[in-house]
Amino acid sequence: MFAGHTGGDRLVVKLGRDSAEHAEALALPGATVWSPGDSGRLFYDWVALPASQEDEWMRFAEIARRRAAGG
Repeated sequence: MFAGHTGGDRLVVKLGRDSAEHAEALALPGATVWSPGDSGRLFYDWVALPASQEDEWMRFAEIARRRAAGG
């Protein structure tokens, strides 16, 4: 799994906590490290992108897909 639509208004993408893309995604307004179910347990390799950043969803989903495929 490299991405998912959660909470009705967020896209989560696995970018890798040490990557430049992870830092770039987290710098977007409203973006956070993903906490499944808002449980407080942080999945540090993942970024949750809010609906207000929907224009960026496909770009970051494609980056996550390429990383998952090993490229």
